[in-house]
Amino acid sequence: MVAVKPKNDRYHFTERREQKRQKRQLRSLKGLWQTALGATLLWGLWQLANAPLWYLYDLKQITIEGENLLPESNLKSLINLPFPQYVFQAEPHHIAQQLLNQAPLKTVEVNRQLFPARLVVRVTERIPIARGMYEGKNGYIDREGVWIPATSYPKKLTPPLLVLGFNDYVSKQWAEMYPILASSPVKIKGVNWTDANNLVLHTDLGVVHCGNYDRETLTAQLDKLDRMRQLPKYLNSANVMYLDFRDVSTTTAKLPPTTP
Repeated sequence: MVAVKPKNDRYHFTERREQKRQKRQLRSLKGLWQTALGATLLWGLWQLANAPLWYLYDLKQITIEGENLLPESNLKSLINLPFPQYVFQAEPHHIAQQLLNQAPLKTVEVNRQLFPARLVVRVTERIPIARGMYEGKNGYIDREGVWIPATSYPKKLTPPLLVLGFNDYVSKQWAEMYPILASSPVKIKGVNWTDANNLVLHTDLGVVHCGNYDRETLTAQLDKLDRMRQLPKYLNSANVMYLDFRDVSTTTAKLPPTTP
């Protein structure tokens, strides 16, 4: 019978140590590979994010939509942006505020777009519906009673309605009053509110004194004026200074004084 000698314990220890060393090397290589891959991806993303494709270089990369009375070039000139600028650095709220502060605009919406990088600015203009003066300066009034300096537009506008005596009080009342005037069956050509206690209308039937403004009273006065369309057949409007509607229940035609 032949005896089998057991393997040397030192040999087993050396073999296990070599296996552990190889495993550590594999883990180390794997870690280095993962780190290198992550760094490469981050570098690639950084390069992509800062590529020229994502930059604004001039005003040509800004598109204005919704303008009608105001040329696109005029609105663009009001936008102050440092160029070149990363498209995501442009602040929509700041750009919108710049335009609202300098141009007769009701709303401004600014959106960033990619492929290619640009800014899209959508505006709603304030449309003048009347002309007049405010604090000694010529200008326009929109339907909400907002005063617009005449210099805001590149060319002279001619809204059909003329307003005299426009001031802060009139501005506050205008949004409520204008729809009543606009819906009048008898055309209103002018509004004179230089006397706060007497609203004077210039109409197709002549000058009408309405007294203190009140929405319901003005509506009744214009309805009454509509029922008087036949007045020129019975009374020469050239001989009437104004129609006095301050008392809705009665109508007085003010005639020029006769010379003795």
